[in-house]
Amino acid sequence: MLSKQTLDDGWGFDPYTGSIFHFEHYSKAKAEHKMLQKKWLFVVETINWTIAHNKPKMIHRNQYFASSLDHAIAIAVKIQISSLECAEDFLCIRPATVDESLKYDKLYSRYYDAIPDVISDNDADKLPDSE
Repeated sequence: MLSKQTLDDGWGFDPYTGSIFHFEHYSKAKAEHKMLQKKWLFVVETINWTIAHNKPKMIHRNQYFASSLDHAIAIAVKIQISSLECAEDFLCIRPATVDESLKYDKLYSRYYDAIPDVISDNDADKLPDSE
């Protein structure tokens, strides 16, 4: 028979998400620490089934870097949806290693500094026509 006492921890079913979940009473300090961890760098790993360098036994493993878990989830969903049109399958989302984070920090400015600033409508009108 199930207990009717107030629960400090336990299990439930969420019909909205269609998932079984675990709950527990948790200190506010631990929760705040967990939320800080949310800001870590994450890696979305995929397998791209296209042949690498004309070697039939070699394919591509891709790693997409995301600055938050929310961003990583968005990347994973986009890849999963686009996998209907290409040969790339989502594998996992995981925290980046220290080495990956250090390399990302080096590469960040190389790519993001290359993105041009926004321009006004007036300046856009002055751009040459594309050929």
